[in-house]
Amino acid sequence: MPSKWFMCPNEEIIEIEKCLDKCPYGRRCLPRPYLERIGYDREWRGITPSMAGNGPRLIHLKRVKDYVVKPQGRAFAFLGIQTHQQISFHDFNVLTEEKLSDDKMKGIADLLEVDEERDGWYILTDWKTWGSYRVMRALGHYYVDVQTGEFFKSGPRKGKPKTKKEKRIDPAQADIKDVKYQLNRYRMFYEGKKFRISQIQMACVIRDGGVRIAAERGLSNNIEMIEIPIIPDVQVHLFYDTLTQEVEDAFQRPGTVRKCDDWECWGGRRCEGCEVREPCEEMGS
Repeated sequence: MPSKWFMCPNEEIIEIEKCLDKCPYGRRCLPRPYLERIGYDREWRGITPSMAGNGPRLIHLKRVKDYVVKPQGRAFAFLGIQTHQQISFHDFNVLTEEKLSDDKMKGIADLLEVDEERDGWYILTDWKTWGSYRVMRALGHYYVDVQTGEFFKSGPRKGKPKTKKEKRIDPAQADIKDVKYQLNRYRMFYEGKKFRISQIQMACVIRDGGVRIAAERGLSNNIEMIEIPIIPDVQVHLFYDTLTQEVEDAFQRPGTVRKCDDWECWGGRRCEGCEVREPCEEMGS
């Protein structure tokens, strides 16, 4: 019972199948192949590594509630799909879009290639298509207010100190928790097949790379490489086992699954455009 309707530009709701069959308003708002690609969710086959960062209520509701999709809202997800397709190839030293599994879950890893500096070892890479703010946070960059030594001489803030934004870099504050678990789970898949992983990294294609806002955030490249730490297997298993159990409990006891926590809902920002916001609010806290 996942995505069922599109919201048209005029805010009318139409069943996805009817939209794809024939637009009732004449000329389509977007190309049909795009609408067909973003209109449906993958068949539910349990928790996958890429679900790290999604709360159990979000995962559950997208499996049990029909909901409305705004085609414009999935543009960047579509861009990410296209990026993956363009880099999908195989040769002697590379594996891409490889389907992996073990006794707990399945997943598809983006890229595994030979480590040219260490014989018999491999580098695991995941492609992301992110905005510059998300990349900046993943690098551990942030801004703080610093007093300038001057004071406001008039207005409602008269007498208060003036401040300016200054950039700080602290790798310990890198916002990569979801990717850290996702990529380490892929690492575990490969290591279970006797591949030795020497390094894990992200290749982030910056959607707004090359424009002023990206430069102001200290990003001069259009693709930023970010190394991901290798963490203990037991920590990865605990994370996914907990998420799996929460989602399974939700199917057994509908209406009891917890809301997304502050990390999962991006401090509330994610809720604003969430596709299952209405049934979530109906469920309460």
